[in-house]
Amino acid sequence: MLFLLVACGVLILPATALARSHRIVPFKSVAGVPLKLTPAQVRHRLGRPSHTVRVGGKVAEYDYHRLDLTVEFDTNHHPDRSDFVGVAEGAFTRHIRYSTVHGIHIGSTRRAVRRAFGRRCHWNLGDCTIWRGHPGAIGSTSLNFTFFGGTVTEIDIQYVFNDL
Repeated sequence: MLFLLVACGVLILPATALARSHRIVPFKSVAGVPLKLTPAQVRHRLGRPSHTVRVGGKVAEYDYHRLDLTVEFDTNHHPDRSDFVGVAEGAFTRHIRYSTVHGIHIGSTRRAVRRAFGRRCHWNLGDCTIWRGHPGAIGSTSLNFTFFGGTVTEIDIQYVFNDL
């Protein structure tokens, strides 16, 4: 059990209760799953995935259908870089239940995204990407809103790894 201190006492919650967050924290997490967790850590937070994709024997993706969430893992790094190999490099959702602190969610309009993020949006092929760090540079993170028909259809966060 995980214990959270509250002003009036102690609140006891199972660890998975924290993972059921519907919040998207730009550049950090979706549904309580931060970037850079290992597959085992993600599984501990969210439980058994509905579907697992493996590449070269390594976990490349966990799909959680009941949560409408996909977590992608890095599988391309050198074996001697064990601090990065196999950690979560991205998470995305296509369900309205998840939203940013700005209230942006699946179904939000381009206008709402522009209002919430303004000039920070880098528009490419109609989609908005917001970068923390230099766009595309190793170690940078992104928040991306994919649009179809003028509304958000997917929200994802990504971490850029060194592929050398």
